[in-house]
Amino acid sequence: TYTLTVSVKTDTGIYGYVGIQDFGGTLIEKGGTGSGGYAIYTITFTTGTTNTTAKIYLHAWKQQSGSVYFDNIYIQ
Repeated sequence: TYTLTVSVKTDTGIYGYVGIQDFGGTLIEKGGTGSGGYAIYTITFTTGTTNTTAKIYLHAWKQQSGSVYFDNIYIQ
């Protein structure tokens, strides 16, 4: 079992999110629109016996104009 923690800062009204996929479970995403401050997102996931890796992605919604910052990325 692993825990991903990411600090996400977005411009007001801009959407940014983090996700985990291809780990042997259902896709997990967390995110939202910001108000200029940091939000901390935590995702806990477990790789399976067949899937021993995972894809982590950091993403901004593509049809927007503004900035998204991803900081303090940890996996424990």
